[in-house]
Amino acid sequence: MKKRIKATARQILMRSYFRYLLVGVTSFAIDFLLYNFLLNFFRSQPTPDWAFAVGTAVSLSPEAVLVLASNVISLLTSLSFNFTASNYWTFKAGGGRKRSKLMKYAAISAFNFLFNNLILSVQVEHLRINPVVAKIIVTGLQTIWTFLIYKVWVFKVADDDAELSDSEIAYS
Repeated sequence: MKKRIKATARQILMRSYFRYLLVGVTSFAIDFLLYNFLLNFFRSQPTPDWAFAVGTAVSLSPEAVLVLASNVISLLTSLSFNFTASNYWTFKAGGGRKRSKLMKYAAISAFNFLFNNLILSVQVEHLRINPVVAKIIVTGLQTIWTFLIYKVWVFKVADDDAELSDSEIAYS
């Protein structure tokens, strides 16, 4: 019985981890492609006055401001997709407790958002790392802890809901 419980738990974890990775790769693609599109768009235009104004106010170069603006837009778009896909497909948490899940997700996303932009700006502004490479590095760091936090706190499914039938175990 104990082995069966461990095997079932392992299968549930591996299934949700695979789905998490798939949603994560898709979220990253949305984030990364939009980020690059916006960077190229901003670089193809004369630097806007607002980039100079914001840069002066926060002691950043206009280039760093445009990098961060691109990141903010792409990250928020990606987070919207990720919440929906994680809730309904990855963790199969469904429509219940939406406000609670959304608040927890928002808290983790806010931390990740601040962490993401802080590390990105340090890499670009101080370490002079290419903005595209910096984005890959920061996203990789963020992925490490987010799965476990989502699994055990944000999209936690009640034990009754997480049980697999014998046929689901046999064919998974």
